[in-house]
Amino acid sequence: GAQGARVKWGVAGAGVALTLASLGMHGAWPEWSMIPKEALIWGLLVGTGVSVARRPGLNASLERIKPGAVAVVIMVIFWINGLTPYLGVQVQHAGAMLSNLRIDEGCWNSCVFPEGVRLRDEYVRVERAYFGSPGEVPEYEEVLAEQLWSPPQLRQMRRNWCGRRPFYMSGTWRGEAWEIKDLCDPLEPWPFEGAGVLGVEVFPDALRFQKNLKRACPQPCIH
Repeated sequence: GAQGARVKWGVAGAGVALTLASLGMHGAWPEWSMIPKEALIWGLLVGTGVSVARRPGLNASLERIKPGAVAVVIMVIFWINGLTPYLGVQVQHAGAMLSNLRIDEGCWNSCVFPEGVRLRDEYVRVERAYFGSPGEVPEYEEVLAEQLWSPPQLRQMRRNWCGRRPFYMSGTWRGEAWEIKDLCDPLEPWPFEGAGVLGVEVFPDALRFQKNLKRACPQPCIH
């Protein structure tokens, strides 16, 4: 009836309003086909909430739910894992890549959590790199300088990118300057000791942060 129609129009209006708010906070226009998709998702979320709230006897049903200790522990662990990107601990296994979350310094884009909650910025920034001599392989030198990296990725480079030597790199990590005169030399000092969550890399090749993340802030979503 008329009431149902008003609810439908209200849900649709809420979806459009939330989409406009999201676009405004983002400050940049996405590919045009994403806009109606986002509005549809917001509408589905609002509609689901309205349907649940209008369900008769909802409060009585909620009062009968008594989660067990195991369920509470699982919920707490899930919640803590969801906070790890904002703390700067890891991003790769929290689903945050799909939201295009940026937690690196200068590109922080969370609309809920302030940048001050991040414990530290763990990304490795390469300021200068070359193979053999500067300019010998310019395409690789450009990739190294324009992206953010992490210690596991540099270990992977040591295994796969040592066709020319020396493989020179220098940059910053945790606000400190570092230099590797030849990444391919197994005796070269490793400047990223203590890169683990608690200062120890238990799994040194485990990727905690996403790959292919550019240092420039505007970037298509990484999947």
